[in-house]
Amino acid sequence: MQKTTFLIAGERHFSQNQLWLDGKEIFPEKSQAVHNHSPDGFEWGYLGSGPAQTALALCLEIIDPVLAVKFYQAFKNSFVAEWREDSFSIVIDIKAFLEEQILLDNLFE
Repeated sequence: MQKTTFLIAGERHFSQNQLWLDGKEIFPEKSQAVHNHSPDGFEWGYLGSGPAQTALALCLEIIDPVLAVKFYQAFKNSFVAEWREDSFSIVIDIKAFLEEQILLDNLFE
């Protein structure tokens, strides 16, 4: 993986929340096919099923799918749960996060 910095934006709407990664809209269906945490789609700002769907969708886009499935709950805890605003735009760097998750994964194998 070369790129570790990403621009993530989200907007809450009455019908369905929207999420963008580096300016490209992300839709929940791809991540729901892997694990359907939230039939209603994306959410953020707390620890729950909607934020889990958001975390899985983002991880599937930015890291290897096998690692995405392993680490998305930790990604939710570290990043998604912290996004408290209805509309947000934030730059994240996942390098340190991935290094820590891989180290922990190796310790417990």
